[in-house]
Amino acid sequence: MLQKYGKNVDMRFLKRDIVKIKEMIQNNSEFSRENLVRFNEKLNYECRICHNKNFSKFTNVHGYEYVQCITCKSIILLNIPDVKKLYEQNESKASMIYLNEEVFYRRVETIAVPKIQFISEAIEWHNHCLWCDVGCGVGEILTGLKQNYHGIEGIGIEIDSAEIQFGLDKGLKIIKGFINPENTPDEIIEIICKADIVSMMNVLEHIEKPDKTVDFYKRYMKSGAYLVIEVPRHPSLASFVNLVSPELTYRHIVPPVHLQIFSDEAIEFMAGEEFKLVATWGFGQGYTDILTSTMLLGKISEMKLYSDLMDIGNDVQKVIDEKGFSDQMIYVLRKK
Repeated sequence: MLQKYGKNVDMRFLKRDIVKIKEMIQNNSEFSRENLVRFNEKLNYECRICHNKNFSKFTNVHGYEYVQCITCKSIILLNIPDVKKLYEQNESKASMIYLNEEVFYRRVETIAVPKIQFISEAIEWHNHCLWCDVGCGVGEILTGLKQNYHGIEGIGIEIDSAEIQFGLDKGLKIIKGFINPENTPDEIIEIICKADIVSMMNVLEHIEKPDKTVDFYKRYMKSGAYLVIEVPRHPSLASFVNLVSPELTYRHIVPPVHLQIFSDEAIEFMAGEEFKLVATWGFGQGYTDILTSTMLLGKISEMKLYSDLMDIGNDVQKVIDEKGFSDQMIYVLRKK
């Protein structure tokens, strides 16, 4: 099995400096409080991945109760909001940072293309593949394919109208829709049945029934096709940062949009006997989270030492990832 650790990326290059992060923290705080559903201790909550009902407390962020499942070790948000209403009212607001030409092409270069390259190394790659990117956003993966892999047909599925239009304006093929395991349009089912590669990059953490979504792929994906899942991961250094400074969350454990943070055991549980794990890539930003959180707690806007420490972030983070504390993981699964 192919295993990779670390990723060379500097979020300052993607316009995420101290000022921008402070703005993101403030926006997230306001949005989360507006959509808070009060935690009810009398309700019989269960894990949305393995359905166990035994938890240990992890952290509370703006009134959102996050716990760790005793069985699958994932972090689960108990008092989830009305997810449908959440995304209807938040359509395009949360994605405004991506609707930017300069940032878009920087993200394609530094984030999307390395992921495509890793996946191409992990699977039996051939021309004339159909790659379906579910929750494709503005089309970063699709653009990376279009620019560098001319034999691969890329098609996206997305629900956000502004993001879809952004991608369509670039000549990408994107269908408006959403995979609802109980009621998915025939057009989308047909695409999933034909696809050689189906990717869900940072999607499952937003879904109320992640296990049922994976079951949908078990039912409709063809034998030999690949399912690529990228999710926030626990245990990680980023989880620790969110635990000790919950008031400063803006990524990783971030309510109300992140409903679960996945463990390796959770992915194995959902994959079941139908999928074989063929590759993993662990990376993250836990080290830079610590630096940035410390700067914000100290109410320091900028200093050379902070910048110098940020400059060695990739080297330090790779060691953290290799030791098992990456906060993002890509899992490449082959349908048996």
